[in-house]
Amino acid sequence: MSLTIALINAFYFVRGAEMAVLPPEEILLYLDGQGANAVPSFAFRIRMINAANGQHGDALLDAELQPVPDAPAYQFESVVAPIFAENVGECREGHRCVSFRGLTVVERGDDVIGIPGGTAKSLYLSFPLSRPRCIGSEQTCSSFSRLSQLARMIAGRPIALRVALRFYDDGRRILHCSVGKLDPEQLRFLRDNRWVTLPCQRSAVSGDTIL
Repeated sequence: MSLTIALINAFYFVRGAEMAVLPPEEILLYLDGQGANAVPSFAFRIRMINAANGQHGDALLDAELQPVPDAPAYQFESVVAPIFAENVGECREGHRCVSFRGLTVVERGDDVIGIPGGTAKSLYLSFPLSRPRCIGSEQTCSSFSRLSQLARMIAGRPIALRVALRFYDDGRRILHCSVGKLDPEQLRFLRDNRWVTLPCQRSAVSGDTIL
């Protein structure tokens, strides 16, 4: 019996973190900046559970978003908190606030995100479709950097986002969110209010683990 318990303990010690990532429910698309120079940005809610015991923490090292198939990938820039209200007050020191009609996006920085064993985290990652965050050539990256360009690229074409997460200990996870085609009302709301939420019609999570 003692040998069996020792083997079980050794297995869980070697196995390390056990990250479970839940399928996405919706995305937030907003325009960061003014006028024609505003950059389309996706805020993606990530819900993570580290099912390992307290000795096996993990960390989210980086994340990349691909807005539609065959598009370039964009690195995440910061953790954000969408607050569906206007005029939430002055930003705290070290934060940046982007205000819209009916929405304020609070940027909290891009530190490595730790997930201790036996805990869960829910947060939004922001992916601006800007050239500095783009992984690809100048030509392919510039195709999504303005709302007019983004609208042309996704017109009549379903949006099927793909977010790749890389954990320090427990490998990669791929989140999929298909929101279908943007209808004229959604595009109008985005142009008028500079943001729109898009529910995932289909979602899934795939990926590997260390063991």
